[in-house]
Amino acid sequence: MKFKIPVLLACALGLASPGFAQQPQTGLVGMYAAAFGGTVFDPRRTPSFGIEVGDTVSENLEAYATLSYFHDLMDDTLSRDVAFLNELLTATTGRPWTLRGRDRGIGFVAGAKYVSGRVVRPYVGGGFGALNLRRTITDHQAGDVTAATLRDFGIGDTGLADGVTKPLVEGTAGVGVAVGAARLDFGYRYRRVFQLSQPLDFSQFTAGIGVNF
Repeated sequence: MKFKIPVLLACALGLASPGFAQQPQTGLVGMYAAAFGGTVFDPRRTPSFGIEVGDTVSENLEAYATLSYFHDLMDDTLSRDVAFLNELLTATTGRPWTLRGRDRGIGFVAGAKYVSGRVVRPYVGGGFGALNLRRTITDHQAGDVTAATLRDFGIGDTGLADGVTKPLVEGTAGVGVAVGAARLDFGYRYRRVFQLSQPLDFSQFTAGIGVNF
């Protein structure tokens, strides 16, 4: 991975909290930290996890930063290519091949949300960041065959074998519930990654629980 998680967390705290030294208006949330779980449902269903920190900038504006993990973002087209290669290698070598591919992603986003309300706070927002994407392809007998599959057979982007970090943009909408020190969040996020050989965009539902400071 091109960057270290502790560095990202430090950046998240700095980027998401321009109002650290300011006291929020009475009744507003102020700073918060939350943990999220969710499901990416397009291009394929896969679990995701993340953490988010944020701060109330004004009555209707929150700054936030997220660090997220995505178990598998491989699209259906590449999955079909891997399945075809299984058939080709099986017919050529005379032994069954069971190639399985996975695109593990780790993303960082900093942005802002427009919010309304006091206890129940619907929001809409967006931000910019980066996604580190690493592709692995394995076979139950041969083990890790990522390099051979990508470079020798021309399946997918060869650069993903070593991992790449590319810019992304995010749009989000949802509702947060703040009661005292407790915080709940239910939301939708859309992300698009740029500068890949094939465009990557994915949608995600999330649910989170956290604490207000």
